[in-house]
Amino acid sequence: MPTIEHMRELRGIDEFDEEMDDALLVEQGYEGVPVEIENGEYFQIPENHIGRIIDEEEYYFFEGIMDDEIEKELANDCDLLEGNYLLEGDIIKAID
Repeated sequence: MPTIEHMRELRGIDEFDEEMDDALLVEQGYEGVPVEIENGEYFQIPENHIGRIIDEEEYYFFEGIMDDEIEKELANDCDLLEGNYLLEGDIIKAID
């Protein structure tokens, strides 16, 4: 789905015009496209867009490995920023 900032820019709306925020959030939801990602699949969030996880299962961002343990952060409540990713089980890895 497009970012709020991108939607403001396209419509010429000032970032401090908070009265338009609710309308933009509703419109953002309508412009979102659900995509199903399978385990082991690479996926991309395009420029000026964000991704959201809509699932009852918990998913995590891969942070790295420390002391032979995977460092991870819960991803379900976060936006995925533009970029390339890989889904491995319940871990989402950013790919450079």
